[in-house]
Amino acid sequence: MSRTEQHYAQIEKEVFCIIWASECFADCIIGLKFHIETDHKSLVPLLSIKNLNELPARVQCFWMRMIQFSYSISHIPGKILV
Repeated sequence: MSRTEQHYAQIEKEVFCIIWASECFADCIIGLKFHIETDHKSLVPLLSIKNLNELPARVQCFWMRMIQFSYSISHIPGKILV
């Protein structure tokens, strides 16, 4: 992460990690529906919101980067997440 990215809030870092992984494997997953499992419960509504006006500006940018992918996201408690 860059020096600026290291100062992001924790939830923004987690979204950034999902985006980084998705973009890293974009050649393999574009056109496929994939599922994201997270132990960070507040990410689920954040990445599921369809109204951009409800999101903070930085998260809007993250969401716009994820719009190219077809994904679903769900919360899995950390103790059973593999």
